[in-house]
This record gives sequence, C-alpha cells and structure tokens, in this order.
Amino acid sequence: MSKEFVISTAVALLTLLAGVLLSGGGHGWVAGSAGAFALAPISFFACRNAMGTIASTRVGGTVLLCGLVTSALVAAYTFIEGTQYFFQFFRINGVVGVVIAALTVLGWLAPSLWGLARARSPTPDR
Repeated sequence: MSKEFVISTAVALLTLLAGVLLSGGGHGWVAGSAGAFALAPISFFACRNAMGTIASTRVGGTVLLCGLVTSALVAAYTFIEGTQYFFQFFRINGVVGVVIAALTVLGWLAPSLWGLARARSPTPDR
C-alpha cells in the first residue's frame, strides 16, 4: 500500500469518527453528522488527488464541486431541522466542538484546493 492511500484512508476514517461524535447519540447536530458521512469519500479523494504523483484537474474539480454541494446541503439541512441542535452542540462541547465540526465539514477543502493548485501548476512539484 502506498503512503498516499494510507493517509487518505486515515483522513476518511477520522471524518467518519467525527460524524459519530457530531451526532451525540441522535441528540446532537444530526445534519453535521450526516454530512460527515457524505464528506468521508470526498475527503479521501481530495487527499488522494493532492498527494498523488500526478494531480488531476478533473478529479480536483469534481471533488471541489461535490464538496461544495454537500456542504451547502449540510447548511440547508441544519436550517430545516432547526438550528437549536446546532447551537446546543456548540454550547455543550465548547471550543473542542467547534474545532471538530469545522475540521469535519471543511476538512476536505484544503486538500482539494492543494490538489487543484498542483494540477494547474506549470511545473510538476515531484
């Protein structure tokens, strides 16, 4: 197994674990939890594309689009289910909850943009 595959898998597994933490036994931020399960494969492909030998513009763009749509759906579902769960989660968990939620919902963005930047650069960086 390649180093890139192992790291990408670990990132996806951490995203899934954070999804379980966000759910709070069904009494937490359910939209964020459901979003984490949808964002796990997106995180995997974003990391895989960013760390691969040759980054792909097509994969990077697709991952970016899927991630943005999923994050928008998480935001919309948060308003549909009621923002009280969202604020209750943060009130109970404090700063740690904010960090976990931010890394879960937006953790795919940095590797996705990094992969796109690598794919679009005129000189290969490897």
